Amino acid sequence: MAAAALGELEQDRARPSGLIRVTASHNFVSVYLAAAMLRFHELHPGVEIEIDTADSITNIMETGHDIAFRIGWLKSSELHAMKICDFAMIPCASPAHLERFGPVSSPLDLSVRPWVALTMMSDFDRITLSTSAHEDVTVPISPVFRTNSGLTARQMVLESECVGLLPSYAVRQDLSEGRLIRLLPGWSHRPGEIAAIYAHKRTMPARLRALLEFLRTDARTHLGK
Repeated sequence: MAAAALGELEQDRARPSGLIRVTASHNFVSVYLAAAMLRFHELHPGVEIEIDTADSITNIMETGHDIAFRIGWLKSSELHAMKICDFAMIPCASPAHLERFGPVSSPLDLSVRPWVALTMMSDFDRITLSTSAHEDVTVPISPVFRTNSGLTARQMVLESECVGLLPSYAVRQDLSEGRLIRLLPGWSHRPGEIAAIYAHKRTMPARLRALLEFLRTDARTHLGK
C-alpha cells in the first residue's frame, strides 16, 4: 500500500494530475480565468478543474478550495499568496461625458466630476495620481454610484456621464475602439494586483505548482499592464 502511494506520488511529479478546486469572482472568471483554464488544460490534460464563482471573500481553509484569486491589493493573511501580475487602474470617461463637461486638463478637474467608485479601494472617495517625475496629487472625488465590481463600474461609465477609475483588463477594448477615453494619460494611479491565495507550501501537489507557474506567465500576457 505504501509502495502504491509512493508510485502515485512519483507519477504526480512526472505528469500533473488530479482535481484542482479554485474560487474567484464572477468577473475574474468571465474576463480571464475560464479561458486561462482551457489553455492550462491543453498543456496538462490529466488535471481536472473545478471553478466556483463567489463575489464574497472565501475562506479556503473552511471550503476546501485549493486556490482563491484576489483582485486589488493584498491584505495580511495567514495563508500563502503569490502575485500573478499587476494591472493598471485607468481614469476613464465616455465621449458623452467629455462633450457635456469638457476636457480634463489636470487632476484637480476630477474633483468636480460625477464618479462611479470602486468600493474595493479603501480610499474610494479620493484619487491619487502620479507622474513619471514622481509628482503626486490627491484630490477628493464625488461618487454618484459605488460598486465592488470593476465590470459593473465599466458598464456604468459607458452608459452614464460619470467618470471611473477602471482596471485595464476591463477596458482595453473600449479604449482601443473609442467607447471610452483615457483621462490624463501623463498621470498614473498605483497598479492593482492579482494574486493567488493557497494553503499548501512544502507539500504542494505538482498540479498546483504547474497551475501557479502557468498563470504567472499567462496572466502577464492577457491581463498585465
